[in-house]
This record gives sequence, structure tokens and C-alpha cells, in this order.
Amino acid sequence: MAERDRILASLRVWVATAWADGTIADPERAALRRLIGYAQISEAEKAEAQTWLDSPINLEVGDLHELSLVRRQFIYRVAAALTRVDDNVDSAERALLDKLRAALDVDPGEAAEPDPE
Repeated sequence: MAERDRILASLRVWVATAWADGTIADPERAALRRLIGYAQISEAEKAEAQTWLDSPINLEVGDLHELSLVRRQFIYRVAAALTRVDDNVDSAERALLDKLRAALDVDPGEAAEPDPE
């Protein structure tokens, strides 16, 4: 997987994570805008990624499971952190994190878990 594709796929996972509860809270939106802005992708790709914030998108892991364990853990941990940005980790977000952890083949003991509600 090319680095550009990995970055876009990671951003898409994180945006889908924020949408898991059906809405993106302002703090989540701000965090995602920063992540997109810092990403080493073209301005056109950043503009496309920004559109993902406008309406819900589904979780698509694609080939991310083929990355190194360290990268998969990073993707999962950022997703888990995003669920805590609005100070409310609900059941839909927990379910998405479980699905993501399994898809990325990240052992539960190696994953940073969200704080209890």
C-alpha cells in the first residue's frame, strides 16, 4: 500500500469513527480538521477528506490489516482517542472500535481502550 493510500485510508477510518454515533461533535470535527490539515497528501486530497465530515461514512479498513502491527495499533489508538474527544463514548462507538480492532488484528491487550462512560 502506497503511503498516500495509507494516509487516506487512515483518515477515512478516523472520520468513520467520529460518525459512529450518528453525529460529529464540534471537538471531534476540529480534531479531524487538524489531522486532515497535517496529513502529507495533496490539497485536492485534503479537500476530498474534508467532505467526509459533511455526512456519515461507513468504516472501511481495506488493506490496512496488511500494515505493520505498530501502524495498525496507531490507527486504532487514534480512533479510540477520537471517541473520547466529546467526553461521551457510547455503545455505537464501542461497537465500531471492536469491529476496527478485529479488522486491524490488534490484540485487545495491545489496544488503548476508551474510558468507561
